[in-house]
Amino acid sequence: MVNTIFIGQYIQFLRKQQQLSQKNLAEKLGVSFQAVSKWETGENLPDASILLDLADILDTTTDKILSAGNPIIKRRKRISLSDLKEGFTALSDMKHFFGEKSFLYQGAISGINHAMKTDIEAYFKDANSQEALLTDILVEYLLEGYTVDINEIDRCFSSKKARDKIRKYLYDTSLFKDKSTNYRKFRPSFPISAINLVFSVKETPVIADIGSGTGRVSALCIDRAEKLYAIEPNEEMRKTATESLSKYSNYIPIAASAEQTTLEENSVDIIVVSSAYHYFDNEETKKEFKRILKENGYVFLFWDIYEGNVFDEEKFLIDQKYREKKNRTLSGIARETRAEHLFGKGNFKKESFEQIFSQSFEEFFGGWSSASYMPNIESPEYEAFQKDAFSLFSRFAENNLLKMRVQTVCFYGKI
Repeated sequence: MVNTIFIGQYIQFLRKQQQLSQKNLAEKLGVSFQAVSKWETGENLPDASILLDLADILDTTTDKILSAGNPIIKRRKRISLSDLKEGFTALSDMKHFFGEKSFLYQGAISGINHAMKTDIEAYFKDANSQEALLTDILVEYLLEGYTVDINEIDRCFSSKKARDKIRKYLYDTSLFKDKSTNYRKFRPSFPISAINLVFSVKETPVIADIGSGTGRVSALCIDRAEKLYAIEPNEEMRKTATESLSKYSNYIPIAASAEQTTLEENSVDIIVVSSAYHYFDNEETKKEFKRILKENGYVFLFWDIYEGNVFDEEKFLIDQKYREKKNRTLSGIARETRAEHLFGKGNFKKESFEQIFSQSFEEFFGGWSSASYMPNIESPEYEAFQKDAFSLFSRFAENNLLKMRVQTVCFYGKI
């Protein structure tokens, strides 16, 4: 569906980027400035006869104008683990409420057994069997294109085997689905002083970049590493990184998780984790890190912190708005607490590095939208998110650029 409001906002944004007034743009196109005003308020769309000229003047394409700067693709569906579990429990309870011989219970059971080619009642015997079935049902949903909140996994599944299986499919299907391009293109690079810190403990190390994503840290370390294992379970992000880094013979991408890296024991000097440790199972990850690290090996945990900006409070409120819509509340676990879980209290060091960027709206929104908890472009919430982001940017930008302060914090030490 064409959204004239967003198209109008996009035309206005591009016009200002070209430093044109409504009158200037109208004169170039041979229309009245009132016509341009109506485009920008969403009251009317430009006639097809002048779209090409408009696109040329605004240095864009007609497709981008008509999609408000974004490709139009199929929207993604969402499933709630809590709802699935509750529905499964309700089915089990039918036997109690209606009786084992009731036509309602028997009809439901017969229909499910026929469709699934299984004996559903066998799964009612104990909690482990129910969880195994629920796991398989959820995996089917993920394979069909649904997404699910990663934080629900630990709340709804007690079995580590079930959690690992779901995470495997989740990483490959939903968490950063369709975000890898924006992640690589618009997330700020880490400061070189932070990377130098890694190599201060060993000059030419064997490195494992765990949760390597699109290769932000791998790209900065590859020239100075003996070998670099890039551990990333998400196929889309791993492919994005490999496209740019496969030219290096010491770059070794691996489809695996932090909890099960598949690396040999005592095989790496340094582990780096950039903006990903909060997705890992702490206890299982700690065991795996100990297993693959050489004696005296180091771990570096990096996070980007976006703070110290005039718009921080408003941006936080928008973040919370869409977190709540996706049932993705903040965990409440501080980064330093996570470091303490891994290293032990008082057994690590902390360093901070600050960078300041001036970003266009494309850069600002591209980086923000690459966050896992923000709506995908396929989401029904995406257009509202884009509108909120554009409104914030417009109020705080100067000369169509927004000053962004980013602090990279690093916790490092031995386990």
